Amino acid sequence: FGQCLFLCSVSCCHMVSFRLAINIAKAYHRDCRITISSCVIMKSIMPDGANPDASEAPKNVVSFTPEQRKNLEINGYVIYRLTGQTIPSLKAARNFFIPSSSMFDNKVARSVIADVAINPKSLYLKDSQNKTLKEQMKMMEEYAKSIRKKFPGLTAIVGSAPDYAELAFQHLKATGVYLFGGEDGSPEADISTPRTCTTSYNGQDKTGIYYATVGIHDEFQGLGVGSRKPDERWGEVYAAPLIVSTSVKDHDPLNYLLAKYLTK
Repeated sequence: FGQCLFLCSVSCCHMVSFRLAINIAKAYHRDCRITISSCVIMKSIMPDGANPDASEAPKNVVSFTPEQRKNLEINGYVIYRLTGQTIPSLKAARNFFIPSSSMFDNKVARSVIADVAINPKSLYLKDSQNKTLKEQMKMMEEYAKSIRKKFPGLTAIVGSAPDYAELAFQHLKATGVYLFGGEDGSPEADISTPRTCTTSYNGQDKTGIYYATVGIHDEFQGLGVGSRKPDERWGEVYAAPLIVSTSVKDHDPLNYLLAKYLTK
């Protein structure tokens, strides 16, 4: 029975399918009421609308207008359409991640289903490293004002971990360049292992809360998803703006956990 309890609890902690967790438990013990109850409790703490079993993302695409697309391309931006991917779905598609990469909410947080623009020659906000996450978010808010003025109907955001991960793999496929890595050529990143901050909550322990970072992308290791504390300053963690429509809403269902910290 102890083994039953352990398997089911671990499965739920890592957001494996709730039904699968129960089936595993039943396979080990006929009476798994306590174990299943534990799983139900853990499932109930997920935010409303965050369903780890959901296999399909919403189909509504927030796209750029032809005029917005033209203006972005004239100004050196490249445009990709993100498709509501999770970290596991990107891995399942044989995209190469550093083995130690992990996300607390990896079956819940998805990339936007929207057009996203980046400037590969200016991927990060200048001097955004060695800042706390709150300071980086404030820098992005200021930068977004200039984007809204220059490109009506568009804004700049700090994306979620799946946003940056899907973007990195799409860019690699299109250009052969490892985005968010030492070879992306970004003049703002003067180190070989740059990462970008994200809005994705990545768990917590006795020492505090963590958010996800994405980066150190290269052909030998793959793409890394790591963790940092919001109040720490790191020389390799930058803020990479994603240009999106102003109608793009918060799409990371556990972002509220980070937002609560950032409004302190």
